Formats: sequence, structure tokens, C-alpha cells
Amino acid sequence: MNQAIIIPAVLMTLTGCSAKLASIKVPENLTSQPPVKLTTDGKFWGLGMDGTFDLGGLYQGKYDRDASQSSYFGDFVTSAEGSMAAEITNNKTQKRWLLNCYGGGSSVNVGNFSFGGNSPYKCSIKTPENKTVGSITIEKSAGLVDFGPSGKVAGDMTLGNKKLKIESIHNMEGSFIPVDHPLGYYLSVGGKTVAAIQVNGRITLQSDGADMDAYAIATVASSLSIRPEED
Repeated sequence: MNQAIIIPAVLMTLTGCSAKLASIKVPENLTSQPPVKLTTDGKFWGLGMDGTFDLGGLYQGKYDRDASQSSYFGDFVTSAEGSMAAEITNNKTQKRWLLNCYGGGSSVNVGNFSFGGNSPYKCSIKTPENKTVGSITIEKSAGLVDFGPSGKVAGDMTLGNKKLKIESIHNMEGSFIPVDHPLGYYLSVGGKTVAAIQVNGRITLQSDGADMDAYAIATVASSLSIRPEED
């Protein structure tokens, strides 16, 4: 069994530090909100296969993206096909969540990674007491006729009694031509966009601030995931 790690375009663009980074197209209701930057200390251009992260001083945690392992964080999270595990802490409340994300197959693109034929990319959200409090499911958009980007994905997120819709972003600010791979993700509630997550060249969260716990978890899930492709 050969394993080839799929490296996203976001990692490569981070090497061109002097270049101006393009921004995703953000809805009008969020443009006045300052973007919150996610930074990491991993070895590979700051991301790496494992490391720690900080989201604007509001949230911090650690992540492990070595899919050859079957357990993470002292065997707390186990998965035969796990692609990423993360521990997320709210710095103000000290509330913690454990995230385990995985996907089958190798053809659905999520955050510049390939996941399953049409099998969804899934994350479970648990408390340190091993209680499941939420989930994330993202899958390739399907339709009889679809003239949109080939990598367009959409899904749902739940956290407690809250429900959010997720949709990939394929347009950069000032450009009318979409790209195939997601540049980020919109989170919406009741048809209104409440947050925009950028994963292209830099990782940022721009939101209405109404439910930061859910937005932070979604940011980590969409920006730090990786899996091996098995041959």
C-alpha cells in the first residue's frame, strides 16, 4: 500500500510571501467585520502534519493530520480512515471540543483536498467527556445539469441545537471567473450568510460574531484537513 499525501494549493501559495494575496468575495453584511486570522506552528510552511494553532487569540488548539495513525490525543479519538483530529479551546470560557474528520475515496475536492467518489467528508464534534455535541457533513454538489465549478461542495453543520449550512466559495474579490477548487466557505443560517472562511493562501474567518464557537470549529475543520490517497 503506497500512501501519497495530497498537498493543497494553500500551502504552496504561502511560500510567496512577497506576493499580494487575493481575497475571497465576502457578502456586504460581513465586509465591515475585521477578518480573524488563523496561524499555525507546523513544520511545513507553518502547517505541517501536526502542530498547534491560534485563531486571533480567541481560540487555540492542536491538530494531527497523520492519516496513517488510528488514534489521536491518547487514544481518545480513533478512526480507521481518520484524516484529521483537532482539539479546540475557547480561550475565554475554556470550553473544549475534539474534532475528528474523515472521508472515503479520492475524488471529491474539499478545501483543495480530494475526498471520496461521492462519499461525504464528515467530522464528529465531541466534548472531552466523549459526548457527541455536533457534526459536519460536506459533499459534492449534485444535479442533473451543473455548469458551476467541478469542485463545488455543500453541506451542514450542527453544534448543540444550532444548525448551519455550508457552501464552498469559488470567486475571488474583483473576479467574475470562478475556479474549480474551493477558496473558502460560506456559513449561513436561515438563508443569511453569517460567516466567510478563507483557505486560499491564508486562513481567515470573517463573521457577524453571533456564534463564534461554531464558526471557529468550522474554520479548523475546513482549513486543516488532509488525508492520504491509497494505491
